[in-house]
Amino acid sequence: MRKNKDEKLNELFRECLSSGKMPDERVAENARRLLEEREQEYELSAALAPAPAAAGAGRSAPRISPLRKREVVILAAVLGCVLLLAAVYFLTQLLYPAANIVFDRTQLSNVTQDEVYTEKDFLPFVKENSVLKYEEFGFSEESLYYEEYADDIILYYLQFESYGVTVDMLIEIDGFTLEELEKYLEIENEYEADDFMLYLEVDEIEECSYVYFFFDIYQYYLEIHTADFDLLAYVLDDIIYSF
Repeated sequence: MRKNKDEKLNELFRECLSSGKMPDERVAENARRLLEEREQEYELSAALAPAPAAAGAGRSAPRISPLRKREVVILAAVLGCVLLLAAVYFLTQLLYPAANIVFDRTQLSNVTQDEVYTEKDFLPFVKENSVLKYEEFGFSEESLYYEEYADDIILYYLQFESYGVTVDMLIEIDGFTLEELEKYLEIENEYEADDFMLYLEVDEIEECSYVYFFFDIYQYYLEIHTADFDLLAYVLDDIIYSF
């Protein structure tokens, strides 16, 4: 289209030159109109044409403001901290057992169904005819742990005789700790035989000995009513060599 208009414009000027006179008003008006149309086409073409790229540069990437960059960095840091804490938590759960549930006697209920003691695998040193008293305990309905452990026995109590000596004993299940028994864990004196370890403390004034040991999932707390070392040695040997 522009080519045809250029040819018409040239034709008008040639017509003027060949006549040897100035173009009349009609010819001048036609020329002026063609020039205006040509300028408008050039302006439109310039507006539609893409801006030239800098020499040697490709299409520029969108710029990110400094504030946006800071937000991205902060978000990445927060996400990293969350992932790290999650990893530490799961690793701790994997490598370390959960903390014991500590309770006191007010949270217990006697759930003994048969007062006649029968021999048990985790008490090989206790004979049926030696037992004076036997009780089993679970959490009471008032305890916060009742619903979760309603059917579980978490503590045993026995009173029995060994070599004429009365022994009171409490047995905990792994994962539970009766608060009043934590004093046993402070006993430092060790009594070792046949790869078996007992912790022993003798109170000569009270004529009583306190013993703590563990086996499998059970913790044993004994109050042996004697301070006589010979009698005590017999009682302890019976325990050690029964397992």
